[in-house]
Amino acid sequence: MVHTMAHTLDLGRRVELVSMDPHAGDISLGLYREDSPEGPGYLIHTYSANPEAARRVEFLTRAAEVLGGARGAPGQRFRFPCQTGHQTAARRLFLEAAKLPTGDELQPRPLTVHDRKSGQDLTVEPLGAGRYRVTTSTADEARCAVLANGLRKLAEMDATEGQPVVAFPCGQDHHELVGLLLPRALNVRAALREEESALSRGQLSAPSSQK
Repeated sequence: MVHTMAHTLDLGRRVELVSMDPHAGDISLGLYREDSPEGPGYLIHTYSANPEAARRVEFLTRAAEVLGGARGAPGQRFRFPCQTGHQTAARRLFLEAAKLPTGDELQPRPLTVHDRKSGQDLTVEPLGAGRYRVTTSTADEARCAVLANGLRKLAEMDATEGQPVVAFPCGQDHHELVGLLLPRALNVRAALREEESALSRGQLSAPSSQK
């Protein structure tokens, strides 16, 4: 047990957990943050000896690159090109990627989302320097504000006064992250409940208790 705990600490600080991954024999997967001179990086790790485990971790790491605009790093790690942690967004990126079966086609998500509540499409317009404006053809300011607020909470973006514009504090664009977060930002309460539920499920299982 002592050896297991020491090994866990070497991975960095765990920031998210998928306790049972249905796409890989119900193994548990953890997302760990490691700070380095190159900037904060993230490691997806499992203790499982399941034959599917290594392929699953490789797929999820690749998904972080395609769906979140992250860059791969040695040892199945990834980090954002701005060298900023964006930890809240990284957690959501991990959870969204884990919903996909291994081998699923990976493509960046569009910067437009259909809002079922209002029956309209909402678009996020890049303004440069990490800034994005939420727009809609019907000029529905209320729904634009809902989406902007959701993005602000899920990615720790900054709000601007007087218009539905949000911005990444790093000052760099993250189109892939924004596209991934759009559907969840419309129902941010459900997204936050999902994160809280994942964190409450306990610790990453040791090798002896995994398949």
